[in-house]
Amino acid sequence: MSESTFAFICDKLEPVVMKKNTTLCDVISVCQRLAVCIWRLATGEPLRIVSKRFSLEIGEEEDGEKMRVL
Repeated sequence: MSESTFAFICDKLEPVVMKKNTTLCDVISVCQRLAVCIWRLATGEPLRIVSKRFSLEIGEEEDGEKMRVL
């Protein structure tokens, strides 16, 4: 995918999927979320490995269930 195509997709998705920071955590940018999605779909790597590759943390809910990064 070209850089311009990636930027175009980010621009189109931003108004729809943008989240706001909270006092508990900062949001992941739309472009970083898109990059993670594309990487995971292209490689099939487990979320834990992809999150390390992109320097993201995977949180856990109170009942121990894994939360999604995206």
